[in-house]
Amino acid sequence: LSLTLDLCGDVFTEEEYDFCVAALKDKAIRLCMAWLKNTPHFLNNWNAILLCGVAVPAAVLGLKDEMEYCRKYLISNAGLLQSDGSYGEGLQYGNYFLWGFLLANDALVRAGYPSAPLDRAGKYLEYCHYNLLMNKPLEGWGAYPRPRCFNFDDCTAIFAPNADLLALLGCRLKEEMPEQAV
Repeated sequence: LSLTLDLCGDVFTEEEYDFCVAALKDKAIRLCMAWLKNTPHFLNNWNAILLCGVAVPAAVLGLKDEMEYCRKYLISNAGLLQSDGSYGEGLQYGNYFLWGFLLANDALVRAGYPSAPLDRAGKYLEYCHYNLLMNKPLEGWGAYPRPRCFNFDDCTAIFAPNADLLALLGCRLKEEMPEQAV
């Protein structure tokens, strides 16, 4: 909804636009912010998604207090990726974490804030590569080869970072980490 208002908000009547803004403030931002403030010790992929749920609409609507909060939270989340790019919850959850983290970061950058450090995000791509064992079809899933990776817990062994995340990382890292951005 935030992106729709940002990119083509003029398609709405004034009443519809106001309704959307109220929904973002009263539902998305308020609920996501309540979770984040009530679980400050709970830094993980889910909180990165909720951070995105505050940062993107706050940036689109120009809500300074919320953007300031998100900026501080974003910086504390930057360290969740280890220096080698690994993520403690596994490959798939690292993908979820990084997607929310990068969207929140981009929203704040567009609003005039400096970018959070992204060096570990580039290392995450290397971490995914190191964990890739092979590509081959899975029995009963057709002839299309699927990536097989080391993974654990409730993460599947057929994993590859999503294409949107790879494209976003490629755009953001082309200057600082050109090898990872390719």
